[in-house]
Amino acid sequence: MEPPSDQLSLQGPPGKRRRVALACDVCRTRKSRCDGVRPQCGMCKDLGFECVYTPPVTATNVIVQKDYLKDLESRVKSLEKNLTTMRSDLSGLAAQMTNRSPPSEGQLGPCHEPLADLAGPEDPIDAMGAVTFADEEDCGYFGPSSNIAFLRHLSRAVSHRESNQNEINTPRIDQIAYDGGFVSATRPPSPLSGSTPTAGLAGLMTNPTLPSSEETLQLIRRYFYDTGLLFPYIHPPTFLETYDEFKNNAKKVRRTWLGLLSIMLAMAKVTAVSGHAPAETRIKESTVYYRQALNLCRGEMLRGTTLEVVQYLLLMGQYLQGTQKSVQAWTVHGLAVKAALQLGLHSKDASQAFSPLEREIRKRTWFGCVVLDR
Repeated sequence: MEPPSDQLSLQGPPGKRRRVALACDVCRTRKSRCDGVRPQCGMCKDLGFECVYTPPVTATNVIVQKDYLKDLESRVKSLEKNLTTMRSDLSGLAAQMTNRSPPSEGQLGPCHEPLADLAGPEDPIDAMGAVTFADEEDCGYFGPSSNIAFLRHLSRAVSHRESNQNEINTPRIDQIAYDGGFVSATRPPSPLSGSTPTAGLAGLMTNPTLPSSEETLQLIRRYFYDTGLLFPYIHPPTFLETYDEFKNNAKKVRRTWLGLLSIMLAMAKVTAVSGHAPAETRIKESTVYYRQALNLCRGEMLRGTTLEVVQYLLLMGQYLQGTQKSVQAWTVHGLAVKAALQLGLHSKDASQAFSPLEREIRKRTWFGCVVLDR
């Protein structure tokens, strides 16, 4: 029975089927109706098929969907907006660079400083104030097959013979490997230049560039809670004990330790969270401590004969990696690796002559050299 004609007129003509711009390969093969949803149509999603849209060679009859064109238009508008923002930022930066006056010769940065005194002798009292630097100890590892170990072997044999022993007790090979490969020498600070011991001393009595004791201790703890957790090659109790001695009696301190303290303060300043101070202020303050550390240990950087110097070089390399001096960072890291090899940090046999704590510190310091080289 057919419906009345008036009912057909109320329903109206049936709607046309929505035609998609391009059907996927699976729906075309199955001759199924494809909804054209990307990246996976409804049919492929329900059946778990891989949905691939392969455009035809001639696209004259392909109908482009309006929503696709609308999406392209929105993407183009977003790109144009980003370009406009970047152009305005570049224009402002160019205006700042144009208005900035060129620096005078007396205001040139550290890259223009002469480097002729890198390996020169140092004075026991310098611009760090009334600080008398302690004697520095140079140490080197030469291995059990070196001439040093062989001569020590002979000296032991001769000493045993001179003590009227009938049989020469030859030391064990492992003993030579542990203590025969090391040579330590204490090097006193060089004398003051000038005709008298007090020549130029009045001009060197400047206060050291260090914050207050409370702020210094806070920066040290911030370093050990932040960078020191990721790279634990500096022992916190030992370092804090040395700092307490320096705070109570600052008249005698190692130059390398003071340089390590300065670069530690620079690292703590530059890695502080944004809530403490603006980034420009933190970078400016950290640069002061970095230059102080660099001036303190210029000669020690090239010699690199103590574990403290290796730690100083590693920390300085980490600091430079976070600045615009990445080339200098690799140079400093090369000096750190050279000094570590010179001290035998890579050798398990060389570390057997030390206490368990120092063995662990040596191992972690060598691990820091390897990690920063990746």
